[in-house]
Amino acid sequence: MAAEEEKFMNEVQDFNNNYGIMVNRKDLLRERAKTETQSLQEEAVVLGREIETLRAENIHLNTLQRQKNMFQRKLSDFQETLRERYEDLFSVYQIVLPRNSI
Repeated sequence: MAAEEEKFMNEVQDFNNNYGIMVNRKDLLRERAKTETQSLQEEAVVLGREIETLRAENIHLNTLQRQKNMFQRKLSDFQETLRERYEDLFSVYQIVLPRNSI
């Protein structure tokens, strides 16, 4: 039985050698690996660009957030000034027109 298996394996190896099946398979695997490597490298470049875009957007969003905070402070200051002016006006109104004369 061992002799038959050895004969069969030799025939398979001869066939593969004669028709270059193993060489072609190795080349095919090499080519697939090369293609996959190139694909991954291209994906890495695309991801790098996306990261840079997100960083730029983040910088822009941070700038907008700072502007928003500044405008909120200004609004608060204006509201405080308005409240003070209203109180001043009300005080003047009370001085000019005392309660008894209303």
